[in-house]
Amino acid sequence: MPAIAPSASAAAKPSALTGGLFAPVVTPFDSNEQVDFGAFRALAERLIGGGVNGLVVAGTTGEAHALDPDERERLFRLATEQSRGRVSIIAGIGATTTRLAQRYLSMAEAAGCQAALALTPWFEQPSVDALTRYYEALAHAARIPLLLYHNPSRTHVSWPPEALALVARRLEGAVAGVKDSTQDLARVRAMRDLAPAGFLIFSGAPFRREEYRQAGAAGCIDGPTNLLPSEAARAYAGDAAASERCTEVFGVLERSANFIGLLKYGLCLLGAPAGQPRQPFTDVSSADKEELRALLQRAGYLAAASSAPAPLTLDALTDIGGARFPDAPDAEPAAMRRALVCRGDASTFAYQHHPALAVHQGRFFAAFSSGICNEDSPGQIIRFTTSADGSTWSTPTPAFPAFGSSIRSTCGGLWMKDGALLLLGVRYVSGRYVDGERTPGQCWEEMATDYWTWNGEAWEGLGLLLDNFYANEAPRRLPTGGWMMTGVNARHDALLAISTDADSMRWRVVTLSERVPSAAIKLTEPSWFADVDGTLRVLLRDDGGSRRLWLCESRDAGATWTTPTPTDFPDAQAKFHALPLPGGGVALICNPSPKALKRRHLAAAVSRDGRRFEAMHTLRLNAELSPRLPGLHKASGYQYPHAVVAGDTLWTIYSVNKEDIEVTALPLSSLFKG
Repeated sequence: MPAIAPSASAAAKPSALTGGLFAPVVTPFDSNEQVDFGAFRALAERLIGGGVNGLVVAGTTGEAHALDPDERERLFRLATEQSRGRVSIIAGIGATTTRLAQRYLSMAEAAGCQAALALTPWFEQPSVDALTRYYEALAHAARIPLLLYHNPSRTHVSWPPEALALVARRLEGAVAGVKDSTQDLARVRAMRDLAPAGFLIFSGAPFRREEYRQAGAAGCIDGPTNLLPSEAARAYAGDAAASERCTEVFGVLERSANFIGLLKYGLCLLGAPAGQPRQPFTDVSSADKEELRALLQRAGYLAAASSAPAPLTLDALTDIGGARFPDAPDAEPAAMRRALVCRGDASTFAYQHHPALAVHQGRFFAAFSSGICNEDSPGQIIRFTTSADGSTWSTPTPAFPAFGSSIRSTCGGLWMKDGALLLLGVRYVSGRYVDGERTPGQCWEEMATDYWTWNGEAWEGLGLLLDNFYANEAPRRLPTGGWMMTGVNARHDALLAISTDADSMRWRVVTLSERVPSAAIKLTEPSWFADVDGTLRVLLRDDGGSRRLWLCESRDAGATWTTPTPTDFPDAQAKFHALPLPGGGVALICNPSPKALKRRHLAAAVSRDGRRFEAMHTLRLNAELSPRLPGLHKASGYQYPHAVVAGDTLWTIYSVNKEDIEVTALPLSSLFKG
């Protein structure tokens, strides 16, 4: 083949791309086959949080062939908005005609994408000369770098490496590299030898990085990375265990007759709203689905056991609930006031959760977890705000600088200790349901609770409070002195941390319930109070499905504890908060609707003696409530409450759909009747 001289008219376009691991984002469709743009934001954030270096939008994995031009344009814009400069965005502009590809290129440039990926035209098989003219026309029009794209399994266009390299040389300065999907090491070597220096070759799989690097590849654009982005990023970095898992799981996807359909099925299993492919490409074999599900189960991504748990037997009831609570809750009390503390914003922090409330030196303090889009993704920090009256709140501010790009922070509570205000923060580098299970049976990696003190102007770090402890609530005074706080460890066992010395930060950790993934009962997130006799009572929610709170007791100041027992108190599988009331008594802020309402009903149950709850007051109720912002692992409703008593008022803070923070104020005089 004759040499082709460099094109004099191809303008130089400096490329910011340097290789790395890129994920071609799937395009989520709803049940009506409309693009779910909110879900797309959440999926993009999941990949960014997983550690990829960039995203490809509207590529073959993104079903570009099934997208309308306006849909593609909006996806380009959403991807650049969501990335916020953290990763590179490559726009898929492949088309059957040069004219249409140029239109997509203009869209990508206007949206702020860093590069454009142009698949070889399909339908008819273009000649080598036709391909050269196609890419030359795109290069002359482009203001951003181009990547060539060779994927013969989709286009049935075979492009010899010699011809591809000649185009790269002719358009040097405008064409930055190639995405080659053949998985052919010899082809990579040939392109590396023939293409210009600096020409980027994206080929191979994350777990084959080293052999492809030696052949000349600078990066990898890999569709299966959508499924396990954290595993793929670790595999790409050389983690042997992650590579082994990716090899097995990704192999099932690659062998499937409907790769995109099976990939979307797997994402839906993991709670990622990918939907199905657009018709008629929805058929996926049952065997492929079962093989993928089983692999994900073994890898620790699916929390449920492969078989149904044993039926629950709840004969040994403890009468903590008193009268059965009605299925139709009362309306919100007329005497109650409500205020907005923080409103989620898709352009800043769309996720707000884990709120805590305190009153310090006559001022209200609220702290909560804030994430860019999804729960527990990198970028999640702790923010705080203050108020003079509990009604008007200051602009939320980060409590302290982020630890690092991969570390997430969750609010563990506000601690009033001897006149000082302390903030607890939980940090960890990965979570099982977000990143997969790095250590068998373990939910979090490198997890600990740190604490800070408020100096009147800012939070000062005090260091480590407790290692391998995820604080569920800040410490509270025991009746005998000292402190007790509740939480879980990295394996998700339900714990208490007890310090009998009022001034000591030395903690004795008690395990109330061990977490067994296959068990029918999964107790977690305890909260505690003391009853009228001084007995310490700890309640736990059950993620296993009993829909009741469970109870442990100690009659020796926390030295020993009873085995957890189911109570007759209903629960919607949600975090709750118990707190003492002035003059005796207990308030339990919870979601007591185990059926349709679930977390859409937030209530305060009250007891005079801590043994029988005699009244329940609705704090929030909206049967139709649902999130307005995108994000993974969200749940509808009023959730994760925390409460304090200030003056003659019970103040309760909670998240709304895990995106807004609100507070209610209910007069104490309204709590008991008679």
